[in-house]
Amino acid sequence: MGLEYSGIFKARPKDKIGLAFGTAHINDRITNQDKIIRAATGTDTPVRGREYGVEGFYAINVMPGLLLEPDAQVIVHPGGNSSQRTAVLLGFRTATTF
Repeated sequence: MGLEYSGIFKARPKDKIGLAFGTAHINDRITNQDKIIRAATGTDTPVRGREYGVEGFYAINVMPGLLLEPDAQVIVHPGGNSSQRTAVLLGFRTATTF
């Protein structure tokens, strides 16, 4: 689920800012399989469950036909694995139209 807003600054009416939230649930059969493998092997194999994500961006309309968009994402429990550290991703996208 996300929101996008255009024209947050009066001087930049075509720029956009956005924020999105999401979650992914690992299928219960996979989670149960992880538990069985963990019990059978006696290892500390992770039991996958849920992943959560937040993403924010600011799209800069530099000129007609050129868009620059820095982006940041935070993913909690990557891959549904609660033993994994939270991932922080930074990105940058460009778009051109002719």
